[in-house]
Amino acid sequence: MAKGKALIIGLNRVDAEQYQGWEGPLNCAENDANAIAGLAAEKGFENTLLLTADATKAAVKNTILAAAEELQPGDMFFMYYSGHGNSVKDRSGDEGDDGKDETLCLYDNQMLDDELYALWPKFAPGVRVLVLADCCHSGSITRNAIDDDLVVKAMDERSSNRVLRRDPEKYKRMRQGIDKQGEIAATVQLISGCQDHQQSFESKSRGHGQMTAALLGLMAKGSATSYVDAHAKILAEMPDFQQPNYLVIGAESPEFQQEAPFTI
Repeated sequence: MAKGKALIIGLNRVDAEQYQGWEGPLNCAENDANAIAGLAAEKGFENTLLLTADATKAAVKNTILAAAEELQPGDMFFMYYSGHGNSVKDRSGDEGDDGKDETLCLYDNQMLDDELYALWPKFAPGVRVLVLADCCHSGSITRNAIDDDLVVKAMDERSSNRVLRRDPEKYKRMRQGIDKQGEIAATVQLISGCQDHQQSFESKSRGHGQMTAALLGLMAKGSATSYVDAHAKILAEMPDFQQPNYLVIGAESPEFQQEAPFTI
């Protein structure tokens, strides 16, 4: 019988001491994570829930590595993140026209997309990996909100630069510490909160991130027949300024893409 492991992360703030005074306050990220944890539990996943101060970089990495060691072909790993995103200048040359590495703003440190991708080859062939990231992938200067309800989920450029000025070699050391990436033998599906040039928002009135609210509504209706279908239906409910992205990396698995969402 297939096994499902889930890592569910929600941060309403970060450690200001580690981010040069930036606390990154959010209203709904923990609520997002708790709701997704409930959904995952209903579907039979064994959850690891990391909220705010528990969502350290080491805790996230160690949980993923433990799952990679345990899961076998046919099993499933689900990772969900709600919090701030950021982008920093790419120095590894693998980001193409974008020229930036995206990051997750964890409680004590940022995690580069390169660091996260380097963990996927640890999973055995035939393992299914699903990643949902309700955060921004934009380093542009932003306000905290576009109106009284919508709050942007991005670290602003001024704060990002302040962290970099404190330690100019910080991201270089992070990249040097990445294990050499091997071939990804598992199949990894990613649905992110927006396109790389856009921003993700949370809605105080809805109590959730915009993408997460759409996903939860879709699952409550039971109308999504596959991950491809779920992404299309989420897109249909989202505003033009926030269009969730869909990406598949690693081994091809059309069967995984066409499974009913969260099927172990």
